[in-house]
Formats: sequence, C-alpha cells, structure tokens
Amino acid sequence: MFKTKKIVIILLSILLTISITGCGTQKHRFEPLHISIDGLEILLGESTLQTFIDAGYKVTLDKSLKQDIAGETMPAMSYDVAAYISKDNNIVGMVSFLNNTKDTIPLEECIVNEYEIKYKDPSSSASYNTDNILIEGIDIKGMQVEDVEKAFEGKIQDLEEFKDEDGIVATISFEINKVYMSVSFDHKTKEARTTNAEVFLSYFE
Repeated sequence: MFKTKKIVIILLSILLTISITGCGTQKHRFEPLHISIDGLEILLGESTLQTFIDAGYKVTLDKSLKQDIAGETMPAMSYDVAAYISKDNNIVGMVSFLNNTKDTIPLEECIVNEYEIKYKDPSSSASYNTDNILIEGIDIKGMQVEDVEKAFEGKIQDLEEFKDEDGIVATISFEINKVYMSVSFDHKTKEARTTNAEVFLSYFE
C-alpha cells in the first residue's frame, strides 16, 4: 500500500513538473464535468472533498464508512485512489482525489478528479443509493448501450465499444471535453452497471 502510494506520488510529481516547466501558467485543458448528486453540484476536476462535507455527506477512506478523513493530510503533489461518499450509510459514489500544490494540505482541500457510480454490485454487502445522480444532466441508471450513446449524442468524442466473448457490448468509453468516461453493462439485463468519469492527472499543473 505504502509502496504504491510512493510510486503514485513520484508519478504525479513528474507530471506536474513537466506541466509547469513546459506550459508556464497554462490553464486547464479540459472542461470540468458536471455531476449532480441529488441536487448537489460537483465539478469534476475542480470541486474539493469539502464540497461533499458542506452538503452533509460523509467522506471516508474505507467501504465500511468508519474511517473519516477529518484530521488526515495529503503530501504535496500526490494522489489517492479511494474515498467513499455516503449519506445515511448509503454510498453514492467512490472518488479519487489529488493535491497538486507544493504544500501538505488537509484531505478536505484535495481536488476530486474521478467519480465512480456503482448501480449494481452483487459482490458487496455495502448499501448504495444511486438515484438522482446526473452526469451532464443525464441519469445513466437503467440505460442500455444505445440509450447512453443517444443521450450523450453530440457531446462525446472518441467513442469506443468493447465486447465480451459472446459479442455483446460490455463497456463503452468516450470523452466529454477531455474528461474520460466509461460505462459498463450487466451481461444479463444489458443495463448500466457502473459509470466512471475521470480527469487524467496530466491535466493538472
């Protein structure tokens, strides 16, 4: 775990150094993705973990929702891959977050750069509430491949479809204003199982 974090910290440091050296004061090369969680507006790639806390959500570092981030800090130019956002013991999403500054900061101040929604997770005993979660105003829950592609028509670039061994589309990926997205689908129902949206580390300076 610690070795992995060390590697990630070094990687992000390299990326940030290249970005700063090569681009000066260049602004974001992506447009923050709009995610609405029961009315709470999150700008992926811009909002911090504090945004969730201010709206009454709990942010924890474990799936059992016991390890609160209060009092935790993030080293300079580093990245972490797992925090759970919940309310009333129901998980509404899992996030990755980063500190792209030269100082150690509280976790609450870290930028959210990835958001994952699990609509179905038979392997987990955790409770999820994925109702009223919109991405760019669209609720993907219950959608099939054609529904997702039609709903985002005109907004997406670089659409790819990945099929399983039966020739059925299992996952699609695409970009919206340089933000990467992927949606996986249940083999039986053909409905969306997970949605993942990510702003890659290379976009941060």
